Formats: sequence, C-alpha cells, structure tokens
Amino acid sequence: MRHFLLAIVALFLTSQTGCNGASASGSPEATLETMKSAAMKKDWRAMAECYTEPSKDLMLFGLAISIDTSELVADDKQQPAFKEAKAILAKHHVKSLDDRASDGGRIKPAELSADVKDKAACIAELMNWYDKNGSSEQKTMQMSPAEYGTAKLEGVKIEGDQATGTVTSTFNGKEDSQPMSFKKVNGKWYFDLVGNKHKP
Repeated sequence: MRHFLLAIVALFLTSQTGCNGASASGSPEATLETMKSAAMKKDWRAMAECYTEPSKDLMLFGLAISIDTSELVADDKQQPAFKEAKAILAKHHVKSLDDRASDGGRIKPAELSADVKDKAACIAELMNWYDKNGSSEQKTMQMSPAEYGTAKLEGVKIEGDQATGTVTSTFNGKEDSQPMSFKKVNGKWYFDLVGNKHKP
C-alpha cells in the first residue's frame, strides 16, 4: 500500500472535472474512485485536485526534496533534466529548500509553496517530469494502471468533516492495506495526506 500512496503522491496521482465535480467527491469512496481513474490515466492535475490544500503543500515539498537530493548524485548527462525541473519550480514560485522558515528553522511545506498560484498545475508538471526523467528504480515503485484499478476503500468511518478508511491494493502480486484519511471542505471530500501522517 505504501507504493500506492507514493505513486499517487508522487513524490506521488479521472474524470475531466477532477474532484471539483460534485458527483466525483460526494463521498470518500467517490473521491478514491476519481483518484484511481486519474492515476490510471496519468492525469496528475485531476488527481492533485483531489487533495486538501495542506496535502498539496506536502506533495510539493516532497517533490522538491526528491529533485534536490537526486540532483546531488546526477551525472553530467542528467544535469539538463534537473535544470528543467528547477525551471518548473521557479516558474510556479516554489521557494528554495535553502530558505529559512518564518521562525528561523527549516522551511516548512506551507511556506515552500506559499507563493504558488496553481498547486495542482505545478504538481502535474513535476509528475510529468518524473515520468520522463525518473530513474528506473523510482519507476519500479510506481503501480501499473491495472494495479491502480485494484485499489478499494473499505471500513469507512465518518465523523463530522473527517473520514477514515482502509485502502487495499495489489502491487507486484502482493496485497497490501493501509489507512487513508479524508477531509470534507465546502461540502466535498478530499484526500488528506496531513491527517494520514498521524495514523499508526
């Protein structure tokens, strides 16, 4: 299941309307179905729209870290690709990981992407960059379209604007299950990576 979360987060990822469509996000189950469809089609923007805003911040933070650390071990032939990735980050006004946070410590996810106007678009461009330039090792961590289709949400419990459930999926022939959190915002359900971080 960690592979499912990694792949859809990317760092990672439909319908043409994404989770902004009322029918696509009227329940946690519908939100997962939209996410699955988006990931199967590699429609990263539509998938990113299924996440809460803090979750998008976390995704961009993870992608930025991954690009920075991968660049450190990249050879000369790979450097142009990383320049392309850095250009995407700069275009969307993603701050540098070297910037300091408001409290003087390391910059936090929400501060890193504070100036990004369209987080879903930035995530989509970075995911497309990973599809083209990711290492073979990174790509083996991604589920195939057929494997995305095996994901199912069970045991959903809704408490006010919060929901939890268990997602079971198949990766490399093995079944895996992990908790998943959702949050209701303005009447629509979104996947909540921040809530999921605190699950055991």
